[in-house]
Amino acid sequence: MKIFPSNQERLITIAIVAFLSGIAIGLSAKLEAKEFFASVVTLVAAFMGAYSAFLLQNSKQKKEQTALRVESGNKSIFNLIRSYNTFLAFKKQFVDPHIDNPGRFVAIPPSVGFDGKSDFDFHSLAYLFELEDPNVLGELSSFQAEVQATIAVIQERSYMHMNGVQPSLEKVGFVEGNDIAIGDIKNALGERLTAMMIQGTDQMIEGIDSILKDAETLIERLHRIHFKNYKGHKILRMEKMKLNKQMQPTPKNGTAD
Repeated sequence: MKIFPSNQERLITIAIVAFLSGIAIGLSAKLEAKEFFASVVTLVAAFMGAYSAFLLQNSKQKKEQTALRVESGNKSIFNLIRSYNTFLAFKKQFVDPHIDNPGRFVAIPPSVGFDGKSDFDFHSLAYLFELEDPNVLGELSSFQAEVQATIAVIQERSYMHMNGVQPSLEKVGFVEGNDIAIGDIKNALGERLTAMMIQGTDQMIEGIDSILKDAETLIERLHRIHFKNYKGHKILRMEKMKLNKQMQPTPKNGTAD
């Protein structure tokens, strides 16, 4: 077990012990007042030098720690913004044009190679446990799992669409761009594939909406936490409805949104 948590504490403790020991030795040796005063001045100078070194090193370590925390926080916010943008773009391109279509379970086209994953370095974010909102770490973990699950649903639905829906519709002579009744679609797909497509489509839509909502909330919370605790540093934030300007650093002397 370490007696001293850090080298700085060890240094200052040694300096204090040396200072007190020097005074004790001087008193026991019955030095002349002039000699004793000179010895005390020397010890005080040594002590102040050690103490100043301790303060400088401690300040340097705190600045380095703060810089690492701000970097970790900004990386997490960036990952959230990236996920938000990816899923929002997918929603607008694939989902929204067919959201009110009764046949959306087949009208929403497949997406090949979709990947909006958001991975967080939880080890570098452990300092959040020390701040005022420690639950945010658990919610980041839940968000990451939610993203992974929704990506899996999107990929599975795309696979069923390409390998099940499209071949089945082609067999009954359906040509893309032509109208087809919902009943005819269900008959062509069969009960099992129809049920799987409806369920997968609903899960996909719900997952995307939940991710967008949760990402906004987490981005705001992380921005607020870091802005409050690390004044003078640029903290990323997201401005809604400005997709080409999603990342905006908080000005050093600005105010939190």
